Amino acid sequence: MIIITVFICLFAERFLSSLYVLRNFTWLEVYSNFILKYFTSIQFKKGKIPVLFIVLPPAIIVGLIDRQLYQTFLPFEFLFSIIILLYSFGPKTFYDQSKELCRAEDISDNTCACWYAEQILNRPLERHEQINLPHIISQSLFSISNDRILAPIFWFVILGPMGAILFRCSSQLYLAATKYGHTQHRYKKIVYSSSFLYAILNWIPSRLSAFGFAAMGNFSSAMKNYSKIKKLTFQLNQESNERLLISVGSGAINLPEISSETTPDKISDALAILRRNTQLWMGTIALLTLTGWLM
Repeated sequence: MIIITVFICLFAERFLSSLYVLRNFTWLEVYSNFILKYFTSIQFKKGKIPVLFIVLPPAIIVGLIDRQLYQTFLPFEFLFSIIILLYSFGPKTFYDQSKELCRAEDISDNTCACWYAEQILNRPLERHEQINLPHIISQSLFSISNDRILAPIFWFVILGPMGAILFRCSSQLYLAATKYGHTQHRYKKIVYSSSFLYAILNWIPSRLSAFGFAAMGNFSSAMKNYSKIKKLTFQLNQESNERLLISVGSGAINLPEISSETTPDKISDALAILRRNTQLWMGTIALLTLTGWLM
């Protein structure tokens, strides 16, 4: 059932990309504000307890529902798993937007290209990023694809729907804490803890993704880039996760070190690597599933 669920969700994400409008996580922000507001009078060390109060209840509820459906009516559990995994892919889609960005770059429509880039990155662009747009997006796609597709699939395989929603909640909380941490005192208290939890959940998926990028692209160039940052491999923080993905991915597509030399074609190269990487790990899951059936 796991591999069938994953394939259905990947098909829907790729060919029914408009479904992303249903993946709204506004409720998590409201819930986070509620928890942080009513727990603000209690002194928690680095905000660890509030973070767990935010991300664990949704995951536990999903886990209980999934277990109940599994015990009562399996087809409903299968449908529930598809809905949760697809929802856990996150509130944004990047593939179609990246394609539109490439088209805008081809016709030199910088305004349109910047708009699509901001949608992909989920933040406003700085001026130097607008100038070096293909380079910035090519790099960012490696960490974005891991966060939105491969990491939720990894935790779905390990823990089922509960694992997928746990990862997505930690990711969204990390983004909210990073976004509001400088302006809202309640979020400032959980910046470190939310980042640490997200880094833990993202540690293994980011390294599996980096290996896939190297295997599916220019392996020697990817390993050359990896050798420059291999000291970061065992560090448990989100910065090391992202630098690993970007460095290895950039080497896999031979991304120029000088950002001004990067052409829009590199965005297409990055998307091609991402597709092949997903196919690699789907094949691996299928093989492991088949082995389990045979044994």
